[in-house]
Amino acid sequence: MDQADARSATPDGATASGTTNGSRPAAGATGSPAGARPSLVRPLVQLVASAAALAGIVMLLTTLITLGSQSLDASESGDVPCLEAVSGMVKGASVDNEYLPPRATCTWLVDGAPETVVVAQPSPVVFWVGLVLAVGGVLTCAGVLIAARRAKPGQREKR
Repeated sequence: MDQADARSATPDGATASGTTNGSRPAAGATGSPAGARPSLVRPLVQLVASAAALAGIVMLLTTLITLGSQSLDASESGDVPCLEAVSGMVKGASVDNEYLPPRATCTWLVDGAPETVVVAQPSPVVFWVGLVLAVGGVLTCAGVLIAARRAKPGQREKR
């Protein structure tokens, strides 16, 4: 340690540059006490939120696959007159897909009045729970990441 560093040294041996005589950071130089452990709250929230998002995405995919397979089964069985009308290209017959909640409907004209038949509909409960988990998990992960970036420099090191 040269004379300039010796004059600016604090009582605990740290110099003005924030290092001790052995070129280690001084105890107060990082803004946190020596030996302080980082908090596990943020990583645990990230873990739980990402697991919820993944579970929600799996539930949504299961719902959409179920919708497709039920629609195919109904069209192959041949017992839905509306689908027969659609395949026969009867005027006014159509198959519609709804997304919230997902279901396939068939509309056709019976005696001049439109009639709608639900061809396939997976469980709406599974769909809505999956959607809430997926969106909630993604938003929570994003919120935790944004909060960590916006934290003050002194707070970020206290984690």
